[in-house]
Amino acid sequence: MNNFQQYKRKQKLSQLRPFVEGETLESVSVSPEDAAAGSPMVGDMIARNPSNHADKWLIAKAYFYENFETEAVTPKPEATNTILLGLNDGSIVEVEVGEDTKTIPVETSDGPRSK
Repeated sequence: MNNFQQYKRKQKLSQLRPFVEGETLESVSVSPEDAAAGSPMVGDMIARNPSNHADKWLIAKAYFYENFETEAVTPKPEATNTILLGLNDGSIVEVEVGEDTKTIPVETSDGPRSK
């Protein structure tokens, strides 16, 4: 059957790693065409399905270099436990809250409160 069409991937990034010489690829699919061309070989890449890490396949070196490029991924900032406090003088301060943060009572014009 020869009804091929062009499709654009929804997912822009792929999960890949280099093939390591000497490793066994028992759990990696290798096409007969790639095997006949000498794969697996240094420069080939192993791809995995992000939703099923057991689903892996080989990407030949030439195809990889023609169709992929490295993507710089910016790490997400670590979550911080901070709060903003408004002070009586109108200023705002940022305070880091940790596991050992205690609630202390304070007096205000409205009566006692906890902070």
